[in-house]
Parts: sequence; structure tokens; C-alpha cells
Amino acid sequence: MHTLKNVFLVFFLFTPACLFAQKPFTEGAIVYQITMSPEDKDINTGSYSIIVKGDMIRKEMKLAGLDYTIIINCATNKVYSLRCRNGKNYAIELTMEEMTKEQAKFKGYTLSNVKNENKKLAGYQVSWSNVTYKNGSTAYIGYTKDWKPSQTLTYERFPDANFLPLNFFYKNEAGITVTFVAQKVDPCPIENAVFRIPRDYKIISNAEYTEMSR
Repeated sequence: MHTLKNVFLVFFLFTPACLFAQKPFTEGAIVYQITMSPEDKDINTGSYSIIVKGDMIRKEMKLAGLDYTIIINCATNKVYSLRCRNGKNYAIELTMEEMTKEQAKFKGYTLSNVKNENKKLAGYQVSWSNVTYKNGSTAYIGYTKDWKPSQTLTYERFPDANFLPLNFFYKNEAGITVTFVAQKVDPCPIENAVFRIPRDYKIISNAEYTEMSR
């Protein structure tokens, strides 16, 4: 009996603490300050928030000329992009297939050169790593080991992450660098109403919206 107790004692003493501290971020809000650096243009600053409750995710970007909201229900496979066009509000219905297809190219990444430091962001200690994707592209990310996303689609570029991104950046197809710095990581109760389509929004298909944009 004493031998068995000693085995468990050794296990708890020498098992990394992050295995127990790390938990899925199933409900709450994560807010980032974002900075865009277009070539030959002034730097634009705005905010990006991710609100989570169980299978539901709401993402909001607020930046001059690029404001948008996406609502995802992973249980029903429903995705809506809220947009305003010509003074009218639309909830554009997307397919989950479109979302997962876009994310697929970022799967299978590896982390290397992990560094821990005392610096904190949004109240959490930051670890830094190089990210290498299958296509050879790279990124650099600061993250906390205390949390991990509860849904794969929470972060497009970090599917199945076992960490919560706090500071990261990437360059899009237009050559614009977008930097995200966490301002708040708040595990708190979220109302279901946050994930409902507002009454003044008309639900249309993505094909309809594309036709309107021509």
C-alpha cells in the first residue's frame, strides 16, 4: 500500500503542472488590439474579440473599413457573417465546409524553439515559439499554456491548438501584416443572445451577397 502511495506521489510531483492547469476555454471573451501595417500607408489600429459559449463562437473585428462579425454554431454547422451594405444589414449564410476548407491548409503545424519569459499579457505568462506550417511558411507566436480553445475553428491559423494565442501576427495575400496583442482573457458567463442574428438583419446566401457586390 505504501509503495502504491509513493508511486502516485512521484507522479504528481514530477508531472508538468501545465497538464493540470491547462483547460478548454469554453465560455468567456478574449479581446485583442490589432494593428495593420499596409505598405506605403499609415498604420491602422482596432480591436478583435472572440466570444465563446460551448459550441458557439462570435468573432468581431472593428477596424476602419474592415468591420465584420462572424457567428459560428459548431453543433448545428451554421455560420453567419454580419455585414452592412448600402445602409442595409445582412446575415450572410456560409457553409461549415467553407470554414473548414479554409482552415485545412493550416493544420499539421509544428512549434519549435519554445521560450518562456516573465512577461505577462492579459494577466498570463507568455511562452514564445516559432510556428512552421506544412507549406513551409512560418510565424512567431506568444501564448499561454493555462488555456486552450474549446473549438477547432476558434483560431483559423492555429487549429487544434493546445495553447491560447496572446500575441501573434501574419501577412495576408495582399501583403498586409496584421498583429494581434491580447488585452483581456476573461472566462465569464455569456448570454445566449450574443449568438443570435439581430432582427434587423436579413438572412441571405453567400451567392446572393456576391451577386449584390458586383
